Amino acid sequence: MCKGIYDIPEGYDVISISKDDKIYLLLSNIYIYEWDLLTEKSIRMFGNEEKIENFQQ
Repeated sequence: MCKGIYDIPEGYDVISISKDDKIYLLLSNIYIYEWDLLTEKSIRMFGNEEKIENFQQ
């Protein structure tokens, strides 16, 4: 049963989805964001001036 449908913003890639309703997103291979599906708010968790290479899902 589907509980909800969310639209990922353009330019973001999904890294993973946690059991506690959080999605981890990668922006421009530089920044990692945590998006809380319950509150619909996001925070930047990591930022690096160099692009993240060899990312495995």
